[in-house]
Amino acid sequence: MSLLAFLGGRHDKKAWGRALFASGCKLPAKPDVKKYEKITDQIIANDCRIIKESAHIILTTKNEAVRSKRKMIMFSRYSHLNRLEPYAARKQRPLIQEAKAAAAKARKVK
Repeated sequence: MSLLAFLGGRHDKKAWGRALFASGCKLPAKPDVKKYEKITDQIIANDCRIIKESAHIILTTKNEAVRSKRKMIMFSRYSHLNRLEPYAARKQRPLIQEAKAAAAKARKVK
């Protein structure tokens, strides 16, 4: 078992699996920590990228419809990121903080 499995909230493999497969996918019968780590890293990186890109669009666009849709996308990814944050590797913490800072700036736009 990986040392990372004991950092943060990773010791509860069932909760970790539910956070990863929240979209209705069937949980694997036996949790594989290595796969969970890889999937978690990829999903967190993707969520952070989407949040930062959406925040940039929200701050720069003049089209209210685009701004509204991007806010919905950003908040959806933000809530998903919050569910996965306890299972993030330490190297991803700065990436998560950058995404949260970008989302905070974009929230101020009306």
